Amino acid sequence: MSLLPAVSFAQQGAPAAPPKAPVEINQLPLVGGGGRFECKGKNFASPLSPEHATRLIVTSNLGLDGFWYVVQGAEKKTAVNPTPAKFRAAFGYDTASKKFVTLLIDNLGGHAVETADTVSAGKVVFTGTYTLNGTDYNVRDTYMATGHLGEVQVSGAWKKTDEETCTKK
Repeated sequence: MSLLPAVSFAQQGAPAAPPKAPVEINQLPLVGGGGRFECKGKNFASPLSPEHATRLIVTSNLGLDGFWYVVQGAEKKTAVNPTPAKFRAAFGYDTASKKFVTLLIDNLGGHAVETADTVSAGKVVFTGTYTLNGTDYNVRDTYMATGHLGEVQVSGAWKKTDEETCTKK
C-alpha cells in the first residue's frame, strides 16, 4: 500500500519516461555537492533568544534519486544558548516553475517554504514564509559557498536573524 497519491505519467496510453533529476540543484552554493560543514556565527537578539554566538554542524547529501539535497543542522549547546536550534531541510529545483525550492522544519515546531529564481555570482536568495505557533513570518535566506545569512521582515524592513561562516570538513 502506498502512502502517496497515485500519479500517472502515461499519456494517451503510451508509457512515458520517468522524470529525470534536475541538474540545476548542483548549482546551489553551500549545500550543493553535499558534505559536512562546521559553521560559526551569531544569532541576533529576538523574542526567541538573546543575541549569542553560534556553532553548528551541517550535513548535506544528495538524496531521493538525485531530486533533493537533504540537509540537517544542529547548533552546539552552550551556557548562553541552552536550547540550541536543530533543523532538517530539503533543497531542490522545480522544473515546471524553474525555481529553486527549500522546505524546512525545526525543533521549535516551525516550518518554512521558500523559493529562489536563480543562482547568481555564487549566491542564491530564497524568500518565503516561516510559520511558528500559528504566526507567519516573511523570511529571506541567502546562501553563499562560505556561509548563510537569515533575515525576517519587520515593518517592511529586513532584519538579520542569524549569520554564519561555514567551512567544509
